[in-house]
Amino acid sequence: MTWKGNTLDLYKVVVDEELKLISMHQDRIKFFTGLLSGLVAGTVAGLFKSEYWYHYALMGLGPVLIIVACHIAEQSIFRLYQRFLEAVTVRAKLEQLLGMAESPMELDQVSDPYWAEEPIVAPRHLESRKRYKTSGEWLQAHFDKGSHRWTIRLFRGGQALGAVLLVLVSLLAWSKYQ
Repeated sequence: MTWKGNTLDLYKVVVDEELKLISMHQDRIKFFTGLLSGLVAGTVAGLFKSEYWYHYALMGLGPVLIIVACHIAEQSIFRLYQRFLEAVTVRAKLEQLLGMAESPMELDQVSDPYWAEEPIVAPRHLESRKRYKTSGEWLQAHFDKGSHRWTIRLFRGGQALGAVLLVLVSLLAWSKYQ
């Protein structure tokens, strides 16, 4: 098998890995947002049902779990996103090896050519990659972009909500204790 043949097989594996990683990333977001929703709903419902100071004191566990779950979610989701971005850089390198970043058409072999001067890879992707000297620079620049930025903000907001709920529960427990 030739180098390009091996590269094409490797390209297929990397594209499949990239798709799997982004799917796992989205599934993990769904899991943690569901968990977070349940913890917040349970804590708020418990606040309305509590009567005695020790009920409120026990309700303090809900906000603590919210804060911990959000922290774990942020770390876990970041790792998957990081791995996804790394797969994108591998794919970009393989696209160059396969000649997909160059115009592949020989105009004399194509009747009625269109987009003949463009590479197979979308020009937008190529231009976004060329701004960086290394794949590591590209990775660093993209860790906090796109939907991942909003995911991180969601879980940091969840931590802030947990802190507010913890203060509220503590104040309610203290007022009932008095």
